[in-house]
Amino acid sequence: VPIRGLEWCMWWVKGNPGQRIKVTFHHFDLLYRADGQCYWDRMEIRTQDAFTDGNVYCEQEIKPGQSFTSDAQEMFISFEAGPYEDNTDNGFDATVEFI
Repeated sequence: VPIRGLEWCMWWVKGNPGQRIKVTFHHFDLLYRADGQCYWDRMEIRTQDAFTDGNVYCEQEIKPGQSFTSDAQEMFISFEAGPYEDNTDNGFDATVEFI
């Protein structure tokens, strides 16, 4: 039986000079941590720039209504989903604003 491969999505959101990026999550439900790590599903949010490591989240670690705001005019978000056919977690829903 073939196993679905790893899915990887990246968003590099960039505003105009003087703008900042704000992402607000309405729902967040990814696979659990194992040994303290997000091995299967993970989201990394980089609020400084695309090249500076950000914070990594999985499970239900981001609560409904929780927001992240960039330090400058860009934000980088990376989402990885593991190769599990029976994943019953519901993913995430978020909106992006330029402020």
